[in-house]
Amino acid sequence: FQSFRRQFHVNNWLHQEGYQIPEQVQQRLQSYLQNLLRHDALPSEFSKGMAATVRAVALAALAEDGKVTLADVERYRSHLDSMSLFGKSFYLRALVAAGGFIDRQQEVLDTILAHADQSSGQVVFTESLDSGYQALLASPVRDNAAILGALLVWLQANPSDVAVSELAVSTMRSLSQSRKGRAHWAS
Repeated sequence: FQSFRRQFHVNNWLHQEGYQIPEQVQQRLQSYLQNLLRHDALPSEFSKGMAATVRAVALAALAEDGKVTLADVERYRSHLDSMSLFGKSFYLRALVAAGGFIDRQQEVLDTILAHADQSSGQVVFTESLDSGYQALLASPVRDNAAILGALLVWLQANPSDVAVSELAVSTMRSLSQSRKGRAHWAS
């Protein structure tokens, strides 16, 4: 799943930059992600939360490419409480991309912001996950980077939201400092 998710997002970024992605490659990725949403195509060892998180990532990738409707995104709203912060950040991206109602977007944003720990100009989002999430390559740095991405998507749709703008800057500062002076992250 991780390689398909990365490939789909890379393809979307390349497309946004004007590069042509072979249609067959794009269709295969979309079909794979649509299958994740429509069928029980996840490993049996995935918990309910892991499955909800994976589906939120698939929804965001497809929504950002215009391949799912708002109704498709709304159908997964009942799984919001099961999703990890990583999943919630992608679910917010899916809602924004699909043109979701602002109150629903705000609800998801609020569930993410409830996990914020602020101190001295930095913000870190934290949660406790069971060890099964290691199969999804979960890490606090990755989760905070995904949340920063979701905050930026939110700000594109809501540019006058000063509070979220300040949170995004503080989150970016925390992520930068997590490198501990290196020019890269350990992973």
